[in-house]
Amino acid sequence: MTSPYRKLAYVVAMGSEMGALVGGSVMAGFWLDARFHTTPWLALGCLLFGIVAAGWRFYYYLGRLMKDEDKPG
Repeated sequence: MTSPYRKLAYVVAMGSEMGALVGGSVMAGFWLDARFHTTPWLALGCLLFGIVAAGWRFYYYLGRLMKDEDKPG
């Protein structure tokens, strides 16, 4: 069984990464839209990329949490 602090660290890291991935990709999309005058298409594309990347990281962290649950002592 893992420490509750380790589980808390996974949850905090998961939330931070998901927010950073989605927020950072949207900010990059707005910047690209302003630079290339393609509003709102690059922002929407980057938002989709950020959501997919955040989902992949969520799946990764969930797998690590489940694997740590199976470990004895």
